[in-house]
Amino acid sequence: MKPKGVMLAKTQIGVKEYLALALPDQPEPDYVRGEVVERSMPTLVHAQIQALLVLFVSPDDRYNNLTQRLEDYRRWGVPHVWLVDPWLKRLYEYTEAGLLQQPALRLPEFDFSIGAEDIFRGL
Repeated sequence: MKPKGVMLAKTQIGVKEYLALALPDQPEPDYVRGEVVERSMPTLVHAQIQALLVLFVSPDDRYNNLTQRLEDYRRWGVPHVWLVDPWLKRLYEYTEAGLLQQPALRLPEFDFSIGAEDIFRGL
């Protein structure tokens, strides 16, 4: 335990030094901004979620097919690529950054916007 008010110096190492580390009896540490940081160990909840994902995710997964289709539209130059999820009552826009949840669908060039509350009213 460090004394109160005392800062401990951190040692910075290069990427090559990090990659050359050999720690056979320990989990591989993370490398964060030049510093070797102990990797946190997963909990039981993490393991359960990971197991569920393994059961449900596959190369022909519907989400994978969907995002590939959305990316096709974006590459073809479609100016606004949206996804409307009626079950979760959420709106998404697909951009270079991926699928982003939005509070409304917007057409700024026409000064038009419609919010999720208007789209899903009555559902």
